[in-house]
Amino acid sequence: MIISLDKLINVKGNKYLFTKGTNTAIDRRDNITDFPQESLNWKVVPTVLEMVLQGKVKYYLKKEEE
Repeated sequence: MIISLDKLINVKGNKYLFTKGTNTAIDRRDNITDFPQESLNWKVVPTVLEMVLQGKVKYYLKKEEE
């Protein structure tokens, strides 16, 4: 699977939050409706990363109350 480096480099916003959101999506991949379970079991990280870059999986910053 080829990941678009242009999209990865040009991610707007905080790169740490992008990475944290992607890692959370990887941990919860069973809840992603369009995740191809059968054919790509060994390519979990690039598959979820590409889905986040394409906008198929979205993440939101949850502000903690002080």
